[in-house]
Amino acid sequence: MLVDMACHIAKVDHTDSNKEQLAMANTIWQSGVTHVLATASYPTDPAATGGDLVQAAEAFQEDLDRRGIALMVYPGQIIDLAQAISWDDLSQDILYVDLNQRYVLVKLNQEDPQRYFEPLLFEWLKHDIRPVLVQIEENQPLMRDIEQVYQWVDQGCYTALTAGNLLGRQGKQVKKQCHYLLEAGLAHLLGSFSTASDDYQLRQAFAALENRYGQSISFDIQQNARALINGDPLIDHFQIKKKKRFWFF
Repeated sequence: MLVDMACHIAKVDHTDSNKEQLAMANTIWQSGVTHVLATASYPTDPAATGGDLVQAAEAFQEDLDRRGIALMVYPGQIIDLAQAISWDDLSQDILYVDLNQRYVLVKLNQEDPQRYFEPLLFEWLKHDIRPVLVQIEENQPLMRDIEQVYQWVDQGCYTALTAGNLLGRQGKQVKKQCHYLLEAGLAHLLGSFSTASDDYQLRQAFAALENRYGQSISFDIQQNARALINGDPLIDHFQIKKKKRFWFF
């Protein structure tokens, strides 16, 4: 069982799946992935409310089943804090990763990572909900304030890296930041975050992870993706051999 904990594969408008989506699903399945969290960004996409995403995932699953593509699709939502979201509004439209309502995916503001997040973090932690901060390796202000990441992880947050970034798709700097987060114990999950077949690299990223750090960490991060969708506790301390420390600035 190999889980992709974030992939932008399902359409939210309930229309029939197009050829590109089905081809991507087949690529994912052929790569060995068995389960996918089909994510959309809210409120960036106003249609990406919890109810809409559930319907979209169900419709897409029916299309896959009819075509014999043995890929399990789950509805997913990334809370994009590019703008302010009130707790009351979010409570109406949020879709948790798991049925236990334990985890929520969050993308921080790219200019001011703390902006809009701290008030929501207070509410989430008060309700025993654990935010998973996605793609933080691309957030340059946050990477210049790594102590803030430590604080959020100490408070109970988790983080998820992008497979393509670990392989250098966004350049050497972002790749180095991926490895820094891993070696500092500040990365817990790995997802594709892909939008098309030609950038789907989850299997390759896990292979690179295993090649650099050994089989154990690759297995544990894969296990975390399974735990995430099941609402189970995540592994937050990895036995990782540090090869060298990177300094960016």
